Amino acid sequence: MRVKYKTKKVSSMNHYELVEVEFCCEDMKKAWEDYFVHFGSFPDDSFINGSNAVNIYRCYPEGVVEEMPIRYCPFCGKKIVVEEVLE
Repeated sequence: MRVKYKTKKVSSMNHYELVEVEFCCEDMKKAWEDYFVHFGSFPDDSFINGSNAVNIYRCYPEGVVEEMPIRYCPFCGKKIVVEEVLE
């Protein structure tokens, strides 16, 4: 899997914006579409995406979301390559 992103400054913080994604397998594509695995912070009311990693999201009934960065596809085992593109 390959993920490309660009970094933007928002106030004094970095915001990481997804540019392109290439999937390694159909299972990863499905997990991405279902938002089980995705790039960056779990979407909430915040404008800032403060994570530049591919994460698995674990959601709890209380509304708490845990992000766990991954480096390899949990389905096919291929390496996840995350790279920054310059504008």
